[in-house]
Amino acid sequence: MSRSSKMINTLLVAVILSPLLHFTDIRITLPQASIPHYNYAPPAGMVRRMLHLGDIPGITEDNWRGVETVWTELMSYNTGCSTIDTMLDYSLPENRELRRTSVTFTFQGVDITQTMALDIYVFNQLESFERIAASFSECDGETFQFRSSEVSPRGSMVTEAFTAIPADQLPQGVVGYTSVITAEDGSQRTTQRIVVPVIDEHNNPGLIALSTTTDGPEPADLSPVDLLDAALTRAEVTIDPAALATPTPTAT
Repeated sequence: MSRSSKMINTLLVAVILSPLLHFTDIRITLPQASIPHYNYAPPAGMVRRMLHLGDIPGITEDNWRGVETVWTELMSYNTGCSTIDTMLDYSLPENRELRRTSVTFTFQGVDITQTMALDIYVFNQLESFERIAASFSECDGETFQFRSSEVSPRGSMVTEAFTAIPADQLPQGVVGYTSVITAEDGSQRTTQRIVVPVIDEHNNPGLIALSTTTDGPEPADLSPVDLLDAALTRAEVTIDPAALATPTPTAT
C-alpha cells in the first residue's frame, strides 16, 4: 500500500469515527500490514459501545492529541497460555454490527487494549468462560518460550512468566493474569489482562477482555480493573451472574 493510500485510509477512518468519540479529530493510526486486519474498519455499533478516550484515567482534553489509537478485529495476545485467543476467535456474533473488535490506546508508554464480542453465538457461555478460568489456573506459575515481536525483532525467542491474578484481587466473576515477557537481550514487557463474561438486557452473552501493557518487569500503574466499570457502562452490559460462582485462581 502506498503512503498516499495509507493517508487517505487514515483520514477516512478519522472522518467516520470522530463524531462517535468523546474527543473529536482523534488521530487514528492504522496498524502495519504485519498485523492481521490492518485495514479493519470497526462497526459504528462497536465504536459507540467500546471505551472512549475520556473513559481512560489520565487522558484529558489537554493531552488526548498525543494518544495513538489502533482498531483491529482481534489483537494477538502474545501469551503461551492461549485459551483466551481461541475463545475470542470463535466468539461469533449474531449481529454483524456487534462483531468482535479490538481497540488499543497508547498513552504515556502504556498500551491500553479492549477486545469485545457481544451478542455472540455460544452453546454454553458459562462453559466457555470456565475453560478460560481453568486455563489461567493451569498456567499459573508456568514459564513459556515462543517466538514473538512483543519485545524483540520478529521471530526472536522470548520467555514468558505467567501468573494468574488471585480471585481476591479481582471483582467477583472476573479472571485475569499477569504476563512478563523477556527477550534474549533482557528487555521486558509486562501485561495485565482480565476477562469478563457479560450479558445485555436481553440476556445475550458476550466477552470483554481488558489489558494494560508497559515496558519493564512490573505492571503499569493503570490496572485493567480500573477500566472495567467504564467498559461495562459503555457496552450496556453487566457481568454474567452465572459466572459469579465460577471457581477462580486463589493466592498461592
